[in-house]
This record gives sequence, structure tokens and C-alpha cells, in this order.
Amino acid sequence: MAFWQRRTDAEKLAQWRQLEQRGFVLFLLDVGLLRWGLPMCVLFTAGPVLFGLPMPAQLTPEFVFRNAAIWGSAGLFYGAAMWLVGKATARRLDRPRR
Repeated sequence: MAFWQRRTDAEKLAQWRQLEQRGFVLFLLDVGLLRWGLPMCVLFTAGPVLFGLPMPAQLTPEFVFRNAAIWGSAGLFYGAAMWLVGKATARRLDRPRR
């Protein structure tokens, strides 16, 4: 489906049901950690080095580990928030229209 085409409510609900069957933990790892937390960690840890910007701190193992912990936990919180948004949206789409 192209980005300009809108999905119907039934398609959105079917996609959510498919994600929900995989479970909360896999959703957190996939959406939160791998799709958001890891890229943000790489961008903010090694980004200044990759893009030739001045480095705010030395690239030490402690700096890398601290950023990985911060962005990993932020990614897990992001995944949990997206899970709650998805459940609320599915609940809204699942109830009968008036």
C-alpha cells in the first residue's frame, strides 16, 4: 500500500490483532528497543563522530554504556506507550458505531 492511501478501520484492527498475538514482550523489543532505542543510541552516541561534529564528551566505554542504558530504557518506555495507544485505538475501532 502506498503512503498516500488510507487504510480502513478493519485493516487497522486486523493489523493490531496480528501484533497483539505476538505478545507484549516481543512488541517492546521490536518496536521500542530495535526500531527506536537502538537507532537513537547510535545516533546520539556515535553521531557527532560520524557527522564530523564536535564531540560533547570522550567516547569512552562508560559513556557508550551509559547512553545505551538511557536510550534502551527510553526505547522500552516508548514501546510500552505505543502498546497502550494501540490497545486504546483497537478498543475504539472495535466498538459498534452509533
